[in-house]
Amino acid sequence: MYRTEEITQLDDRLQIRKAHYQLRKLEAAEAKINTWKDHLLRTVIMGLLCACVPLALTFKIQFVPLLCFAVGVGAALLTATHYELRVRFNYGDETGVQWLTIAKGRYAEEHQLFVEKAEQINAALR
Repeated sequence: MYRTEEITQLDDRLQIRKAHYQLRKLEAAEAKINTWKDHLLRTVIMGLLCACVPLALTFKIQFVPLLCFAVGVGAALLTATHYELRVRFNYGDETGVQWLTIAKGRYAEEHQLFVEKAEQINAALR
């Protein structure tokens, strides 16, 4: 669980636990609530990625990809989070602008913290 002191804004950067992000590369911040569609998409993608591993290694046993799919789905369900703090990050090269999830949480208190921090970050970027 995130605490207020773990998400700090320094002079020219944003620090979240041990990660640092330069403020000049950030364009916006938001606190997002994941919906059931987000969870379903993440679960299916992780299951398919895990199922592809034995196929890439050319296993001849038919049930191994299904077992790996089930492991991927289980891992996705165990690591599911309901709230995210995201920033719009400009890489400055051909990668362009992308939304990055910089913090995830499961509790309503974390969502409230994420909303406050997103407002602070957006105020600092203006």
